[in-house]
Amino acid sequence: MRDIVIIAMIGVCFILATQSRIAGLFTYWWFGIFRPHDWVWSSLITDLKLPLIAALLLIIPCILQRIIPRINHLISVLMILMLGALLLAKLLNGCENMLGFKTTTFFSLFLLFYIVLLTAELVDNKKKLFWFVAIISISIAAHSAKGGIHALLTGANNYGAENLTGLFAGSNAFALGTGVLLFFMIFTFQFINSTLIYENTTKWYNKPIVLKIYKILFIVIILGSFYNIVSLQSRGSFIATILGIIIWIALHKYRFRIFIITSIIVVLGLSVIPLPEGYNERIASAFVEEEARDNSAASRPHFWKVAVDMVEAHPLGIGPGCFQGYYNRFDSSNSLYGSYRSVHSSHFQILAEAGYFGFFIWVCLMLVSYWKLYKIKNQANEYIKDQESQRFYIAISNMLICSITVFIVGGAFYEYAYNDLIWLIFGLTIAVERNINKDIAEEENLKKVIKKRDRSETHRPVQHK
Repeated sequence: MRDIVIIAMIGVCFILATQSRIAGLFTYWWFGIFRPHDWVWSSLITDLKLPLIAALLLIIPCILQRIIPRINHLISVLMILMLGALLLAKLLNGCENMLGFKTTTFFSLFLLFYIVLLTAELVDNKKKLFWFVAIISISIAAHSAKGGIHALLTGANNYGAENLTGLFAGSNAFALGTGVLLFFMIFTFQFINSTLIYENTTKWYNKPIVLKIYKILFIVIILGSFYNIVSLQSRGSFIATILGIIIWIALHKYRFRIFIITSIIVVLGLSVIPLPEGYNERIASAFVEEEARDNSAASRPHFWKVAVDMVEAHPLGIGPGCFQGYYNRFDSSNSLYGSYRSVHSSHFQILAEAGYFGFFIWVCLMLVSYWKLYKIKNQANEYIKDQESQRFYIAISNMLICSITVFIVGGAFYEYAYNDLIWLIFGLTIAVERNINKDIAEEENLKKVIKKRDRSETHRPVQHK
């Protein structure tokens, strides 16, 4: 029965993707995050390259309609430069034939960057922006909220969970992805009943009682997803998410009120909800002296040192996905932590694999994104007169600021530099800035029209009877 439902959903999405480019975009990212084909037992379906089909249903019609990514944005330029740095490192020091390791291919990165920039082109108004964020939220919530609620009800410890594939394979990836996208869920909760989304039309799906149900569901989703991070016992992701929540509260207009409400929820939660067994000890192990750390925490500084040694030997980088292949050459521990290990840090991953220039671009991408998002907040306060639109741009900027922060902190401990999420956030930053600039231009044009009309009425000759 589940197979029939999922196959029907896939079929409907593919049909819609052929008719609408925005539907094709939503379908692609739904496949990337929810991964409906993983819910199907039939090998006939799982053997098909459905994500590739979803990508082609997006890209080919866009090309035929001459919808291509614009690269006149600073973040777009930086992404292209990053692609160039990775290509150069791949050509000079790539490791395709090194011990049979499967490396990140240049084509897959090119495809990711192309679709991210295409996303920035297609979500060209506030309504599309909201529904795009909502689909991303619901797609991850189908996994994260379910996992958190199950752990809460059963007292399960999900540490080491390997039940997901794709972007969230492994407990650390699942926890970090949930932490990054938690703020997408919060934003969706904030605007699920906004007049911006439904354009003042009343249907069955946006009646007041239905909107209240949406709100309640998203409260459950947000709390369940947060507990999912707790149950996965990913120390870096938990610390990063807490920091992101603190920043979100600090950025909020009603920060004091939100702080009080959050504090009450935390106190009540800690007094009522039991933490998974061994949770306190695992989180505390991230802050103990070096001798008392577990093997996972103690080995990371060594892997990071290996990354530094690699870039000193290869300043232009060793190529995307090649850290494992090069590890034994630069390991100075006599295999104390094993052979062909991962770097366990997105930032050191970029340093080793893209070189000094690639790492400089990586830092610039983070800083420029922060700068653009704070600029958008200032523009919203100064130029956007409609209160709901102003609130929208401020809230979505806060969402992206917090998501980037969670990735920067959490990604410092896990190897996810080529994960779709951070690049998607860069693309959404481009989209939000283009949308607010368009809205500001429309308001300025409206002012000019009104001023011109008033001037013409003032100078209109008086007709005498």
